[in-house]
Amino acid sequence: MEQKQHVEFVMPLTVFIFLLMLWEVAAMTWEWFPSFFIPNQLYEVVLLTLATIVLFWIGRDFVKAVGTFVRHRVANMDTLIGIGTLTAYLYSVVIVLVPDVRRLLELPDMTFFDVTIVVIGFIVFGKYLEARSKAKTGEAIVKLIGLQAKTALVHRDGSDVEVHWNRSLSATGSS
Repeated sequence: MEQKQHVEFVMPLTVFIFLLMLWEVAAMTWEWFPSFFIPNQLYEVVLLTLATIVLFWIGRDFVKAVGTFVRHRVANMDTLIGIGTLTAYLYSVVIVLVPDVRRLLELPDMTFFDVTIVVIGFIVFGKYLEARSKAKTGEAIVKLIGLQAKTALVHRDGSDVEVHWNRSLSATGSS
């Protein structure tokens, strides 16, 4: 249930941010495309806020996986996602909140809050779809098991005998 709530929150946001990312790229690529309509500093603060919520609420399992990796040196796919999104987020925080560091190190004036949001959004959506499909598969298997025959007609010693089947599919009954 919590996973569904996360998806319902993050997917509209993810799609919207993804479309804004495309707009930004198009505006930088083609002269005829209208320039981005949100002032950059305002946009970065809004993205910082949204990325903080998405990373530490929706993506908290990915952040926890990084902590597990640091403590136990055990990694999985969540660790990779956590390292990537946390790195993009922390780099962007420094660029926005400590601009002197960016100037001192001559770093580009780019942030990756949008990437953090979009990656976590799509991964969480994929995990939700996978869990839902596994649940439906399990339900289908239970229904199929319910359809199996309860008895079978077996030919023994020249006559047909009705044999009852138990759950393990082994025959029981008289011979």
